[in-house]
Parts: sequence; structure tokens; C-alpha cells
Amino acid sequence: MTAEKTESKGVEDNDEKSSKNTFDDLIKSWVAGIKNSKRQAREIAELGMKHFHAHGDTCRLQLFLEAIEKHGRNYVRKAAFLKWCLAFSPITMDDGKLVKDKERAKKEGFDPDMLEKALKEPFWDFAPDPENVSFTDTDVVKALNSVIAKYEKQRYIPDDEAAADKVVAAKIAIAGLSKRTVANDTEVAEAAPEPEPVAAVATA
Repeated sequence: MTAEKTESKGVEDNDEKSSKNTFDDLIKSWVAGIKNSKRQAREIAELGMKHFHAHGDTCRLQLFLEAIEKHGRNYVRKAAFLKWCLAFSPITMDDGKLVKDKERAKKEGFDPDMLEKALKEPFWDFAPDPENVSFTDTDVVKALNSVIAKYEKQRYIPDDEAAADKVVAAKIAIAGLSKRTVANDTEVAEAAPEPEPVAAVATA
């Protein structure tokens, strides 16, 4: 290797090392920022809740709600924050704003136990999102068959021939999907028989 190539290789190695150090530093800073931001978000929400329980004033909770809508990160779940507010205090929504629910406040008052429960866990862990559900091709075919079966019930009457034709066309398409499901799936839907036409209602 020539001296020129050796020098070039050394520069590349230094650049790569510098890039790696910068990357590692940014990762650490980002993770630390998330942790700090989550801590602050919880503190802000809980201070707002304490203020409401002490004074019946939703202004601080509302300000945080607006900040979530504008600047919130993934963990700052707006739906969870709203459910948390409504579950642990006499608060309601009016025209998109958090306001004191006067009837609930009169009936329930400001229960210290409810405030204590609200502060036990971060608001974003309240009312977690539904878990992801995996599905197979067979599940899709079953769901489609279920939808079409609804329109074959006696009380469902097509308004015209076009509506009836759509049901027949859907059944034929689903039958085709059934034939293409994986062979080793024990729940493979058998190929549907030739669908019978759906009678349209005679119009005057």
C-alpha cells in the first residue's frame, strides 16, 4: 500500500470513528431527553390534576392538553390523558375543552382517594391501547363471508338488481379467495358452491 493510500485510509478511519462517536452521543442524548421529557410530562399532568382538585379549575390541564396536541410525542397519548382526567375527577369535555362537571362535582365532590389513585401511575399508562391482533388469510375469508351472510338474511331486501348483483359478485370473489388459502391450514375455507342469485324486489 502506497503512502498516499495509507494516509487516505487513515483519514477515512478517523472520519468513521468521529461519525460513530457522534452517533453514540446523539443516541445517549436522545434517550436521556425522552426520559426527562416523560418525567416532566407526568409532573405537569399531576400538578394540573392537583390544581383542579384543590381549586376546581381545569386551566392547567387544558394547557397541557393543547401542548400534547401540538407538540406531544408518541408516549404522550392524548386519549389516555383525557380518559385519565375524566376517570379521576369531576371533569367533562365541552366543545373540545376540559371543563368542570358541575353536576358530578356537586354529587361526588373532590375525593382525595381518587386523586391518590390518579397519581399512582403515569397517565399515558392509563387505558392502554388495544394489543395488535395477527390474522391469517382464512380469517379474512371468514370475515368477508360473515359480512355477505348478513345481506342474505330474510329481512335484508335489495332495493334493485344492482344491489343483488353486488352480493352475488362478492360471493364469487370470496369463493375464489377461499380456493387460494394455504393448503396446510386446518381452517381453510372450502370452495363455496355456486351462489344462488339474490332476488331483487319488484318495483312498481
